Amino acid sequence: MTTQAADTPVIQGLPEGTCLQCEQTKAQVRANETFCGLVGGYEYQEVEAEWPKHHWRDWTDAELSLIKPEFRDLYRRASIPGIQYASCEHRVRGHNPAAATDREYMIFAGHCIDCGHDTTKDGTQA
Repeated sequence: MTTQAADTPVIQGLPEGTCLQCEQTKAQVRANETFCGLVGGYEYQEVEAEWPKHHWRDWTDAELSLIKPEFRDLYRRASIPGIQYASCEHRVRGHNPAAATDREYMIFAGHCIDCGHDTTKDGTQA
């Protein structure tokens, strides 16, 4: 893993031999006869997405194209949710400010929908 500044969050990469999509090791896949899918849901396990095969290798730059180049090494062995919920500062898009306030959902105009950061105070709007 690359050296990180004190304010950079540590991304926990999955160990070698673990599928970056379903987060199971090769031994678990063999023992459970697991197909590759992203598991979600609340009261019971359901598959949100299914892939044709497991993904054992590190993510490539092309696969991490939504992450800024200087942060891609942090995400080489991240799971799919780890990439989907990457820090706003690490994403090419940056913050995702709300256009309007919606008090029911506690979303405020100018605040990032993803992390809550007030982009109106420091000019970090996307």
